[in-house]
Amino acid sequence: MNRLFALLSLALRDTSKSGINFFLTILSLTALFAALFTTAGILEGFKTALTDGAIGSSGHIIITPGENNTFISDFDIENISKELNSIDNIEAFNVRSVIMAVGTSYKGKMHSPYRVVGFSPKQENKVTGFEDKIVQGRNIVSSRNNEAVLGLTIADSLVGYPYDKDRIKIGETINIVATDGTNYDYKVVGIADFKTFLPNWVVYLDKEALEKLDDSQKNSEIVIKLKDLDKIEQTKKEIQEKNLNVHVATWREDAGYIDDLLSGFSLVMNMVINFFLAVTFIIIAMVIFIHTIQRRRQIGIIKSMGGGDKFVITVYILEAFIYSTLSFVLGGLIFVLIHQYFAGNPIVLLIGDLRTVINYHLFWISFWAYLGATLLGSAVPAYLASKTKIVDVMRGSI
Repeated sequence: MNRLFALLSLALRDTSKSGINFFLTILSLTALFAALFTTAGILEGFKTALTDGAIGSSGHIIITPGENNTFISDFDIENISKELNSIDNIEAFNVRSVIMAVGTSYKGKMHSPYRVVGFSPKQENKVTGFEDKIVQGRNIVSSRNNEAVLGLTIADSLVGYPYDKDRIKIGETINIVATDGTNYDYKVVGIADFKTFLPNWVVYLDKEALEKLDDSQKNSEIVIKLKDLDKIEQTKKEIQEKNLNVHVATWREDAGYIDDLLSGFSLVMNMVINFFLAVTFIIIAMVIFIHTIQRRRQIGIIKSMGGGDKFVITVYILEAFIYSTLSFVLGGLIFVLIHQYFAGNPIVLLIGDLRTVINYHLFWISFWAYLGATLLGSAVPAYLASKTKIVDVMRGSI
């Protein structure tokens, strides 16, 4: 215990002896850690925005017709519904009808939506939280089959130019033309923003209304919400094992481009972490090396009093640990302030509202990784310092 106290006492005295050096070292490492946490938080925010957008438009699992089929029959829907209700991890599901329309027109201007989706509004809300995505107006009422909700981008495109924020007004009438030429008028009752690309190009109708327009692809997909997202692969396998003659995909498989983007973000994040690790190693090594040069006489005195090589090495490693831990904590506090600012002032992007995200798993991994870099960065100069000879110090040759 006395030895540990002596080590800590010497390390603390050394770190605080030169106020300017101590301040500049802490400032440099704090800025480094704050930059790391902020960069990782922003990248994690991008990943969260993309993930929420994909899940918010199609649920966790999507069922589509099997090979050579464009829709699922009403009889098969009854059987599939019964089987889905028997799976514990499924919280809710909804059957959709989907068509690829020729176009949507408003006052002589036509745009082709990505697709037209028909669903049961109440059940859809249980799966995707559809009503939460509506930024203007309201949701469809099932008993009013002539109502439509437009994705934000298609609503913008029908008036002026895409992305100019000049949108069609609630209560206006649009006309949708099916591939066989059938067309009907629909009253726009809402505009929805899914914070992602393709769903904002979709027109949403009541399922019965869509099938009146075109029933060639009725019951063309079933979207599913899970109770526990961590069991998504297990639940997918359970559905497949029931041999329902359908195709089952997770949200990642359905939105492949998002999965590619997420992989890209993860690659960038790993590169950033490795870069900061290298910088931390260099800063700590330089600081400890300079300290050992400046305090060679003190090292000689310690050794003359019986302090061995291990004692000297431990003192400087503890000094590096103090620098790193204090800077890590201060950098984390700065990031928390930045995180709170982003929480109240998100950056609005086409892919979603960008906020920083605190990744606790990454935080602890970073802590131990940077602690390792700190110890390695201080080990070499500390070892060199331990080789200081008392006689050389007394002669003033070093």
